[in-house]
Amino acid sequence: MLPNYDGAMDIESIEQAAAAKLDADRNARISFIREIAQASVKYRAARENLTAAEAELGQLHRAARTHGWSDKDLKDFGIEPNPKNLGGRPRQKPERRAPNRDTNGNSVAGIEIPGRDEQ
Repeated sequence: MLPNYDGAMDIESIEQAAAAKLDADRNARISFIREIAQASVKYRAARENLTAAEAELGQLHRAARTHGWSDKDLKDFGIEPNPKNLGGRPRQKPERRAPNRDTNGNSVAGIEIPGRDEQ
C-alpha cells in the first residue's frame, strides 16, 4: 500500500507502507532461515548415517575376510570397498642411508662432495 500523493503528506499511510515492507522483508528472511535450517538438519542426519554405514561395512568386510572372501572377490561381486582401506598404498619407512661425511666433514666414500662452504 503506497501513500496517496495528492499534495498532502499522510504520515499514517507512510508508516503503514513502511511497516508492510519491513514485514515482507522479515518474512522472506525468516523463510530463508527455515529452509537453510532444514537443509542443515538433513545434512547432519545424512553424515551420521554415512558414518554408521561405513562402520558397519568395515565390520562386514573384516568378517568376509575371515570367511575366506578376498577384497577382489567382493569387488567382483560389485560390493563397495572397505571405506577404511581407501587412500592408496600403505606408507613404507624410508631406508636409512649411510652418511656421506664423517663428523669432521670428510667424505667417507672416497668421493669428494663439496661442502656448504665450498659451493
